[in-house]
Amino acid sequence: MKRILSFLFALATWIVPLKIQGQADSLRIVKGIPVNAYLGIGGGVNTRGGNIDMSLTVTSKGGMGGSLHYIPGSINLKDVPEDYYEGFLRFATPAHTLQVLSVNFVKKFSNKKGTLRFGLETGPSWGWYNIVELRLNPYYPEPLEYKYNKIRTKKNGFGFFLAMTTDFPFTRFLGCDVSLFTNLNSIQSFVGLDFSFILGMVRAGK
Repeated sequence: MKRILSFLFALATWIVPLKIQGQADSLRIVKGIPVNAYLGIGGGVNTRGGNIDMSLTVTSKGGMGGSLHYIPGSINLKDVPEDYYEGFLRFATPAHTLQVLSVNFVKKFSNKKGTLRFGLETGPSWGWYNIVELRLNPYYPEPLEYKYNKIRTKKNGFGFFLAMTTDFPFTRFLGCDVSLFTNLNSIQSFVGLDFSFILGMVRAGK
C-alpha cells in the first residue's frame, strides 16, 4: 500500500499548478487544458464503521473519464455479545479492517457555469481484508485473560465499486465533493458516505 500512496502523491506534482509561475502565465496555461484532473482526500462513515478515501480523477470537458480510488477503513462486527467487554481494558467494538482499490469509468454532468457537477463512477475493485471472528477463550477466567479471543483471517478478492458524487468546484484549483458509494464483494460488502477536498485542475479553462 505504500507504493499506492507514493503514486498518488507523486501525481500531485503534475496536477497542482506550480506557484513559481506568474499569475498571468498560469491563467494562460490553464485555459489551454482540455481536461479536469484532480486529487481527492477525505473520508467518512460506512455501514458500521469509518474509512478514508484518496482518489485521482481525470475527465474531459464533456464529463467522460476515469478515476482511481484507494479506501482503507474498518467495519464493526454485528451481534457482539454483551459479555465481550468484560475483562481488562476491552472497550472498543471489534472490527474488520479493509483496504480497497478500484479503477472506474466516470461520467460527470455539469451546470452551465461549471460550479456544480453530478457524477457516476463504476468499475472493478480489489480488496484486502482482515476478518475478525470471536471465539470463547478456554483459559478464561484466569488472570489477564479475556472471555473471547479475536481470531483474524486475511482474505482478498475482486468486487464491484459504484458511487454517486456531487462536486463543488469553488475555484479552478480547489473544491470539495460528497459521494455515496458501495463496494460489493463476497467477503464484506459495505456502503459509505464520504466528504473530500479536491485539489488540482478542478475546473477546466474555457
